[in-house]
Amino acid sequence: MTDDGSTSFIEGLSSPRLLSTHLPYSLFPKRMTDDGSACRFIDICRDPIDVFVSQTDEENNKIVKEIVELCSFENLSNQDVNKSDVLLATLISSGK
Repeated sequence: MTDDGSTSFIEGLSSPRLLSTHLPYSLFPKRMTDDGSACRFIDICRDPIDVFVSQTDEENNKIVKEIVELCSFENLSNQDVNKSDVLLATLISSGK
């Protein structure tokens, strides 16, 4: 996209067109994201731990590993609050 928001330069590229961007999906022109559009999107992202570790030093690696462990699916799914249906029953009975 150019500074003025134009995407006309894309028309000059040979097909199939492969574009790389850091723009969030919500900022693409509507005609590119409509259901009838021929555009296809591939979202590639890094594992957050890899990003975080690559920006920290050896001293912080222990802390990072602890955070990852605490936030792991296995650890969170074993929390008592996630094993109880009390919250779910409360939300259902209150209509929320």
